[in-house]
Amino acid sequence: MDIPYILSLGNKNKINTICEKLNKCNMEYFVCYIVFNNNQKFVLSNMYHLLKPYYGENFYKEDFSYSDKVITGKDFYICDKTNSVTLNLKRELEERFSIYRGYYIVRRCPECIFIFGAIRNKIINDYEIFYKNTHTNFNEFCLYFVDEFEDLIKFNHPAYKNSLILNDKYYRKSVILNKLHNVNSLTQREVDILFWAANGKTSSETALILNISNATVNDYRKSSIKKLDCSNITHAVFEAIKLGYLGSFNKLGSALEIPNLNLILEKNGFTTTNIHLINSYMI
Repeated sequence: MDIPYILSLGNKNKINTICEKLNKCNMEYFVCYIVFNNNQKFVLSNMYHLLKPYYGENFYKEDFSYSDKVITGKDFYICDKTNSVTLNLKRELEERFSIYRGYYIVRRCPECIFIFGAIRNKIINDYEIFYKNTHTNFNEFCLYFVDEFEDLIKFNHPAYKNSLILNDKYYRKSVILNKLHNVNSLTQREVDILFWAANGKTSSETALILNISNATVNDYRKSSIKKLDCSNITHAVFEAIKLGYLGSFNKLGSALEIPNLNLILEKNGFTTTNIHLINSYMI
């Protein structure tokens, strides 16, 4: 097959400079995957000797390191206990390339998933001890790496140039250092309720739009306020935007089908303007 442009090779000098800090983590190699919620992927690695064979010899078909079946429900996994590559690829990595995969950490936010690989150039005798002794420094390195490549990520994924995760360093730090794991996830109906609140709709108007009762709308408002640890609905809307549930980069990565509000509201006795909302999930 034709080998695609490999971003890591084009940015080798900067990657090498940043990866000097891997020495503090007692490891030689590193890979960063960012899987955005539109299914685009950003990948950088300092395993340069592997990169062309990885594509040219179709090794990528045997690598499941960032696949849903491997990372779902995990914030890290240790490689000797997880089938994240085929046995053939594991053998090739170790015997041909001296690449020994230790563990991967997984960090989620509504806009994307980060998967970072901690990798050595020598046999790892005890994977659990390797993880225990290095993961704190490795987390810090991963944060530093993403911070340094923020502009390159935005350049290659312009749809996300205004995303919260790529523009708020304090929020990104909380995500990558795994400080947001206790935030309760909103249901899609709770997101819908907050979306209409963000667009200035009252509970009764929202009930008509969604064809549910006013009491149900208020229940969802209360549950979203509680989950986000907020004081009122306005505060909840702000937090939902901050966490990526509302705006261009919503949790599902898709547009919300918005009905003709004027027809619904006028039918139920509300006075409206001639302005119609478009089908968009942006605020």
